[in-house]
Amino acid sequence: WSLEGRGRPGWDPEPGLRRAAALWWFWHCRGRQDEGIYWLELLLEGEQEERADRPLTPERTRCRARALFVAAWLTMLNIETTKSRKFSEESRELYRSLGADGRVGYAYGTVLFYIDRRSFPTESIRLMDECQAIFQEAGDRSGLADCFAVRGDIAAIHKEYQKAKDLLDE
Repeated sequence: WSLEGRGRPGWDPEPGLRRAAALWWFWHCRGRQDEGIYWLELLLEGEQEERADRPLTPERTRCRARALFVAAWLTMLNIETTKSRKFSEESRELYRSLGADGRVGYAYGTVLFYIDRRSFPTESIRLMDECQAIFQEAGDRSGLADCFAVRGDIAAIHKEYQKAKDLLDE
């Protein structure tokens, strides 16, 4: 897991962060979110310690943002909303800092951050418009489906059942 050598000169956290982020569906499909969260938290903390006050390189930014996104997703599945928001917010900001390179990741992070659409329906709809445009431009059909699902959920919450059905059908 690339934790050997943590805290010693020359330790590189990126391989561990990449592996941990790549395993998100493995952990999810096997109901082992806690294991994924454990490793991601250790590696993210180690990366921050290793980097100290140095700025993130663009490659390290992408790597950290992806690991944070996965941590946000896994904690959301565990209904750890405080942790999920913290991870998602940092991921979103890192993706945003990448500019065009991070637009799709930023959109996913935003979708996750505002997943509590019962509490923030107006803000969720505004963000879904933004995300939908990003996903459309990128040709990301999965992301578009997520946007329609969130919009359908918001419509159902407001008892707009036909609108919810139409959005979910789309």
